[in-house]
Amino acid sequence: MIHRFLDPLQNWSAISVQRQAENFLAIINSIYGLKAPEAFQAQMVLLLGCLYRQLSASPDPITVLNIESGTNLSFFSSILHSFNAQHRYVTFRLPSSTVSATAAGAFIRGQDLHDLALLSEKTFSFILIDIELTQLSGEGNLIASCKRLLRPGGQLAAFGSGRCSIDIKELEHDGACEIFQLGEESFVWSYTKNLVCPDFFAPPYIHELNLLQHELEQKMQALFAAPFCSERSSDYQPFLSNAIYAAREMERHLSLSRPLFYDLDLKNQANDLTHSLLDLAVAIAMESDEAFFLARVLEQFSTWKACLSI
Repeated sequence: MIHRFLDPLQNWSAISVQRQAENFLAIINSIYGLKAPEAFQAQMVLLLGCLYRQLSASPDPITVLNIESGTNLSFFSSILHSFNAQHRYVTFRLPSSTVSATAAGAFIRGQDLHDLALLSEKTFSFILIDIELTQLSGEGNLIASCKRLLRPGGQLAAFGSGRCSIDIKELEHDGACEIFQLGEESFVWSYTKNLVCPDFFAPPYIHELNLLQHELEQKMQALFAAPFCSERSSDYQPFLSNAIYAAREMERHLSLSRPLFYDLDLKNQANDLTHSLLDLAVAIAMESDEAFFLARVLEQFSTWKACLSI
């Protein structure tokens, strides 16, 4: 599996592409430096690639669930925090677990796998499963429980020994599935839940988008109507701050709801408008060519309006 760090439709992380790639390669090298069977090393690399997909796919904090009965995957916790300190790593711990209570991350203790039904649905962006657990609960029941816990676009990654016996058709009716058979010794498979939301989810997103658009236009009009004077720049700052906040909220909303719109250009235009406003704020603070940067803001706002009308 080769992670496509440069794909703008997949990589939305605030971490630079170069830093992501460097960390990814460093972790792979450390995995292959372990004194462990090659099959286990290959499994860890594949699981790492799956995890990086989710970490790169969102600028916002995510929660990872490790359903575990003995295999310690808590090193993933340090990977999460290298992206964002607010990422959460949670282990669903069974009585038979051999993982130390001092291992990284939070713990949810259950008597058996049926207790997964007590967790809130659409909570986790990534779920790790040691498939040997299916011997305790039944493969179909466990996977169904995990799919319920996944957020739209979330990923379920499972690993085990021997030949993979998963029914791929069962998974693909509401998501995408990949199987990696590592010889006869082990396997990894992943399931990614569809991003497509039912129609009844769309109106709230669109309504909020319209509200944010209206608010942004109001703040920008107030900014352009306010006379700028370098001697009284403090009077101008509230208008500029309001416009910056409105532009950032618009950009954030477009990032979070991109599965509904698939409009990268619209998101980029919002980003350009935000940066032009920030450049104007810096220029005013440094008393350097404010007129140029104000004209730049007007140009970006006009481009944004034109993009909306397409």
